[in-house]
Amino acid sequence: MWMTETKQKLGIELSDYVYNEIMLRWEWDLSGASGFDVRNSQLLEFLSSSGIGLVSYKSDKEANQEIPSHKKGERDLFIDFSDRKSSQAQSIFYHLRNCFAHGRFKFDGAFLELEDMNQNKLTMRARFRVYHLKPLIAVLQVGAKPKVQE
Repeated sequence: MWMTETKQKLGIELSDYVYNEIMLRWEWDLSGASGFDVRNSQLLEFLSSSGIGLVSYKSDKEANQEIPSHKKGERDLFIDFSDRKSSQAQSIFYHLRNCFAHGRFKFDGAFLELEDMNQNKLTMRARFRVYHLKPLIAVLQVGAKPKVQE
């Protein structure tokens, strides 16, 4: 079901990328990984050069209270999220995986809009250009050492 609906929304090439490089990569390699770019230096450099604003919150509760207060159109490109992992890069990857896995994304012309929820609370909202997705995913994985398979 996921693949059929997603391929219609994303197209075959992008849906295969999302499935293989985000969803499966998280499940098989990254959910227990270490060594993500803890200082977030490459992530912050990429976001800055792409014009994507970043706001992190310390908890899901804080994110749920603050994210909805941002008015549509207030910022063009952004990622607002609850920082629940050992690095912002890992947290963002986790939220993006959830957005795609649970179908909480849509297109607005050349833009991709995503939301993640946890127990009916908003924990991440993002809006960026579709062509930013692949380079964003690449920079999020910098330094990650996949978990050891048993």
